[in-house]
Amino acid sequence: MAKESKMKDNAKKPSLFVFSGEKESNKSDNHSTHQLKKEPWKVMIIDDDELVHQLTHLVLENFQFNGAPLTFIDGYSAKEAKQLIKKHPDTAVLLLDVVMENDEAGFDVVDFVRKKLGNRFVRIILRTGQPGQFPENKIISDYDINDYKDKTELTSERLNTTLITALRSYQDLQTIETLVGSKNYLEKRVEERTRKIMAINKDLKKAVYFHEKTNRDLAISQDRLAEAQKIAKIGHWEWRPAQGELFWSAQSLEIFSVKTPPEKTNIKHIFRVIPEDARAQIKAALRRLSSGKKSYEFEHEIICPNGGKKIIKQRGKIELSADKQVKKLTGTVQDITETTLADEQMRKLSGAIKQIAEAVIICDKKGTIEYVNPSFSKMTGYNEEEVINQNIVLLKSDKQSDGFYRRMWRTIRRGDVFSNVMISRKKDGSYFYEEKTITPQVNAEGKITHFISTGKDISERMEAMEKLQYLAHNDTLTDLPNRTLFRDRLNQAITRLEWQQRIIAVLFLDVDRFKIINDSLGHDTGDNLLREISRRLEQNVRSGDTVSRLGGDEFAILLSDISRRTDIAPIAEKLLDNLSKPYYIGEQELFVTISIGISTSPQDGEDVNTLIKKADVAMYQAKSKGKNNYQFYTDKDEKKAKRRLTMEVGLRRALEKEQFFLCYQPQVDIATNKVTGVESLLRWRDDQANIVSPFEFIPVLEDTGMITGVGEWVIRESCRQGVAWEAENLNLKVAVNISIRQLQVPGFVKQIETVLNETGFSANKLELELTENLLIEHIKDTSNTFHELHDLGIKLSIDDFGTGYSSMNYLKRLPFDTLKIDRAFIKDIMNDQDDAAIANAIITLAHSMDMEVVAEGVESSPQLGYLKQRHCDIYQGFLCSPPVNHHLISDLIANYPTSLIDSHSHSVS
Repeated sequence: MAKESKMKDNAKKPSLFVFSGEKESNKSDNHSTHQLKKEPWKVMIIDDDELVHQLTHLVLENFQFNGAPLTFIDGYSAKEAKQLIKKHPDTAVLLLDVVMENDEAGFDVVDFVRKKLGNRFVRIILRTGQPGQFPENKIISDYDINDYKDKTELTSERLNTTLITALRSYQDLQTIETLVGSKNYLEKRVEERTRKIMAINKDLKKAVYFHEKTNRDLAISQDRLAEAQKIAKIGHWEWRPAQGELFWSAQSLEIFSVKTPPEKTNIKHIFRVIPEDARAQIKAALRRLSSGKKSYEFEHEIICPNGGKKIIKQRGKIELSADKQVKKLTGTVQDITETTLADEQMRKLSGAIKQIAEAVIICDKKGTIEYVNPSFSKMTGYNEEEVINQNIVLLKSDKQSDGFYRRMWRTIRRGDVFSNVMISRKKDGSYFYEEKTITPQVNAEGKITHFISTGKDISERMEAMEKLQYLAHNDTLTDLPNRTLFRDRLNQAITRLEWQQRIIAVLFLDVDRFKIINDSLGHDTGDNLLREISRRLEQNVRSGDTVSRLGGDEFAILLSDISRRTDIAPIAEKLLDNLSKPYYIGEQELFVTISIGISTSPQDGEDVNTLIKKADVAMYQAKSKGKNNYQFYTDKDEKKAKRRLTMEVGLRRALEKEQFFLCYQPQVDIATNKVTGVESLLRWRDDQANIVSPFEFIPVLEDTGMITGVGEWVIRESCRQGVAWEAENLNLKVAVNISIRQLQVPGFVKQIETVLNETGFSANKLELELTENLLIEHIKDTSNTFHELHDLGIKLSIDDFGTGYSSMNYLKRLPFDTLKIDRAFIKDIMNDQDDAAIANAIITLAHSMDMEVVAEGVESSPQLGYLKQRHCDIYQGFLCSPPVNHHLISDLIANYPTSLIDSHSHSVS
């Protein structure tokens, strides 16, 4: 609900001026009322955030302008703003939020105020909490507002300054409006009165001439004179001291507010309303007349019965007899209150315009400059003498079109206010951005006579906006075009294809294994490497092509104006060759490769999203084929992508539909030939009841992030099954594969602890496995998590050991309990000396560090015998059992032959 608040209970101030005989208007749309009465300034705050209202009230609590405090009118929506501004059209300043019911609610209010209500007086300051959402130059250009501020910029000091500027502008507009109307009205009245007085004088002369002929003509003339004096607020008097006669015209008595009939009026009635100092002035003037001075003229105040004051102009002369005696004194009195106050207001306005911070120009309707204030000279370098009587065109620059200036003149010549950002030229020839408002000035007949221009230099703000515009379209690390600018240029290139018989190509590039460099050598090295890669990319394409950094280690290249598709491959090969050469970053010599995916238009598509998507798909094909190569998009890739998308859609509901289930593969102690544990393996039965290979769906879970939810289910289900086996007197360790994404989830350790508490499974029977490659890539991010898990008593295992890089550097730093030899080394362990040597080395290394060794993929007795001779601890594989459902584990353990190894031990050579 809207609410009004007043900062202080100030008494109403007297008006700056009041036309004599006229009452001040009580209409709500009288914009001069505030200025006249010195009432509090109305400030309307429209914002859907109550805190903004409270802060604004607090900051402006003691604010005053020209001796008057503030009255706040609070609203919280665009709809409420429209109702309030209709109710309070004399609002001085409107602090208006941009985003309320919708992103453009504030702009809707601006249009309502300016266009529908036609309120040009209220000063509108737009405020936004989303800097950069709307370009400031466009907002100021498109909407009739006075300022556009980020809320974070409106500190206490800046809010006060902004409000003072707005109120001063509001007061100036009121004053100009009032004075222009008053001045023109008075000029017309004086002109009319002068003409009538001249006519009356003519009639009076005729009346004197015909005085003896007819008294009727004289009476008519007297009536006309009285009317003329009333209109002109001029009265006359005559005093014949010798006869004791004193005559006051009715208008004279009206001016002095004397109600006594003329025939009974004496000088005392007049002197009652004249202040003491003015009385002395009058007496001195009369004495001067008596001493020989023939006439006098002076001004003084009188006190009205209602307590108000009038300013009177007195003129008088003396007529002496032949013997130098006072024969007659005659004079006139004129009420000059209106013209005096108007002149005073004009002087104040002139002083205000001279001191205002904005540059002010007043020119006639042809554009000839008649006035400039000091701020204009300070802003442009021109002094007043250099521009007076010059045409406004001397400020025109060549930075805006002739059409822009034609629209400006059309707007102001039809009587509308023009507001826009103009690029003007200074005296020294330099250019500056000017936030300019041009207001037509009309006379009493409504005809345009002049134009009043106000403006301020916003060059610094515009330069900052241009910088922001650059940052919005360019990558801050490499200065290359970013994703937004790349898409825009690609869209333009596609549009040109409609009339060019050429093709364009999109190259999607990804740096292979960049994360390892970034994590191992630091982000500074990684950033410098990306800059060097960016430089090489630009060096190896044509000047008309676009190289863009999309983010991270992903780049894109737009090759435009290609004549044949076969021309693209040499460019890709050149890129691969040059980017694979060594990089020297500080003291480091680095080698990286890239994978490139290529799509072309119109063959692969004719829109931005399709081309980027297909180039991305082709890039992943390049990755899957060993990296450091390029691949053109093919329909086969599309089918794979669609298959992956279909799989992703199915996986999102798989957990809810209970389509996931677990299989368990036994792990056998080689020394005792007993099943001591199992590895939990995730399986998925899709909507068509097909069993989908984990090699297909688990990467999708990883890429989409669904692995975190599914992984938690796997751990919980494995622990629950472990407890069920315990109830059958089976003491089994349960190994569960985890994803690096799970480790990166905040509170992962707490999540595991909760699962163990809820299921009752022992922490020392749970083993978490992580593949060696993922471990190395994320070692810095996950090291603390490993230690926290191990402190709970959970076993940790490195899966697929031997396939990664530099793993041994981390073994002594991390609390791992088990190493699992990858099945790739076990497969040919009997025939391949290298595989056998690697397996032997892993077993020796693990035992030296007090770790247990598990061999995966054991399928034959000779393999098992070999591993026993090398003192391997555990094996798993088809020799024992493939992965089976949980209810088969009990039967398998009960019937498992304890002499399996011994029966085949002699076959091992």
